[in-house]
Amino acid sequence: MTEFAPLEDVRVLDLSRGGGAAVCARLLRQLGATVVAADPAAADARPLFEASDLVLSDLRPFARAAAYFSQAGRAPARGHAVVSVTPYGWVGPYADRDADVEPDLDLDGPIVRHLVGAHAAVAALGALRWARRHRCGALVQIAAIEVLAGCLGARVPDAACPRCGGAVSTRDRADAQAAVVPCADGYLGVTASTPADRAMLAALTGLDASGPVEMGARLTEWLRTRRRHDAFHEAQRWRLPIVPVLDPAEVLGDAQSVARAAWTVGARGEVTARSPFRGAPGRRTRPRPAGRGITPLSDVSILDLGMVWAGPYCGRLLAGLGATVVKIEAPDRPDGTRFSGMGQCSGTFGDLNRGKASLVVDLTVPAGRDAFRRLACGADVVLENYSPRVMPNFGLSGEALRDLNPSLVLLSLPAFGSTGPWASYVAYGSGLELATGLACRPPLAPPAPASVPYLDYLAGAYGAVGVLAALIGRDGGGGGAHVEIAQREVACQVLETVLRGGAWRSFPCADAAVLTAHPQLAALGFFATAPADSAICYHYARPPWQFPGGQIPGERPAPIFGADSVSVLAGLARIDSIEIERLVRGNVIRTSRHATGGPPDG
Repeated sequence: MTEFAPLEDVRVLDLSRGGGAAVCARLLRQLGATVVAADPAAADARPLFEASDLVLSDLRPFARAAAYFSQAGRAPARGHAVVSVTPYGWVGPYADRDADVEPDLDLDGPIVRHLVGAHAAVAALGALRWARRHRCGALVQIAAIEVLAGCLGARVPDAACPRCGGAVSTRDRADAQAAVVPCADGYLGVTASTPADRAMLAALTGLDASGPVEMGARLTEWLRTRRRHDAFHEAQRWRLPIVPVLDPAEVLGDAQSVARAAWTVGARGEVTARSPFRGAPGRRTRPRPAGRGITPLSDVSILDLGMVWAGPYCGRLLAGLGATVVKIEAPDRPDGTRFSGMGQCSGTFGDLNRGKASLVVDLTVPAGRDAFRRLACGADVVLENYSPRVMPNFGLSGEALRDLNPSLVLLSLPAFGSTGPWASYVAYGSGLELATGLACRPPLAPPAPASVPYLDYLAGAYGAVGVLAALIGRDGGGGGAHVEIAQREVACQVLETVLRGGAWRSFPCADAAVLTAHPQLAALGFFATAPADSAICYHYARPPWQFPGGQIPGERPAPIFGADSVSVLAGLARIDSIEIERLVRGNVIRTSRHATGGPPDG
């Protein structure tokens, strides 16, 4: 795959002074957009404003920004979007405050800056597609405090959900966070979040462990005489998400980075992370302008095969822009974040999967694969975050799917990419943090991942950016595409900050209880209370952006396991009721009525 650049006809004016808006500009440039930076006070900025498709700004307060945009002419212009990236948004008691007013939130720190920039890019491309559909302007607001509050994982339900009994957050954290275990020449990050992982780990080591603390203690003795990379490769042969803890300098020259040319070195020795967006574009077609609709993606249907965190979060963001998203799970392997306690909080599952429908289908059998192919024939997007061997093993490779549907956009979010010696290896976000030199390194203590799997959120947002860019390219006649974004190469974008000498600070130690009661988030209406009759909790009113067409009225909670299997197959795949009943009787698909042993409420 080559670098993916479907935005070659998009012109971006960057009026910002850095921060999250600058990260957004970089992402758009990596995808082929022409980005011009200008001082908003300069006389030549206003003609540039008129000629641009997207304008990025960090002007504050609202009155100043609104006055500037109106003076610049047609504010915003037809088919044109303005994206405002600020610490606290344009309204509310903190609207005029600077990012450093609350040091614990670290709203201008390197990690929050990257998260804000990626979410700003999602909103920017969504708003641009909406503006082009309606031939009008769109003004987008991104507040860094909302992005941070939306990326706290289990902390938010733990702090604020009346249904949360404590067990949910414990499970979510165990799923997300790697245990750091010493070995002969350093440390390994070990994750065994599922029963299958723990069974394989026991088979590999001869040890059994029920939780992260016990696992770390027992593995220390087993790893005492083993070297990092030997244990890493041995564990990965068992498909275990175990990774070496690397220093930043090691990442530049490791075998995977070298094989994928993940870094470039300038004439003065400065290192730059290569664009993580790679793709195999399809054959060009006639332009197919998006149909009109109240949301940017109301004409888009997505088959979401994402599991656990990064993939589901990508699908969640696209659902938040109005796409019809179908979450697909196996009958005997529901998503690892689902929770089966009746009446209890569903933890992060409710937030990662809100706005989706549920299809439970067995892709290991021919009838299940045939049903999926029929869905793919009419879908716009398929997204997955498996290792690169999985989809071809199902007979559902990118080439096979695009032969069925040449206009299909396929997004792959593998841990390490589809090429290189680590291509088939697996990892979660906290493990990738350790394997990319981003671990916290407290004095006189082992390295540790952040308490929140922020790289999963970041990779999911990058995935949504890639899908939106591919759809905009397709609207202009670019055809379908297979987009690949290696999650580790997303992490390398953050690592570049460290390697260039920036002051490194890990994920902020934000107190979720303080944030859920924060007066600014209350003024922005960011948090929500799930309806009392909802089977599955959710904790956010909307994704972390605001613009016309960017809100989904009455968005549904995350789906019950198999709740929509029949309607999805009938409506999207055009499978008749007799055949659907045969699939149910053969245990090829599950419905909520037939999901015995499946999670009842989330």
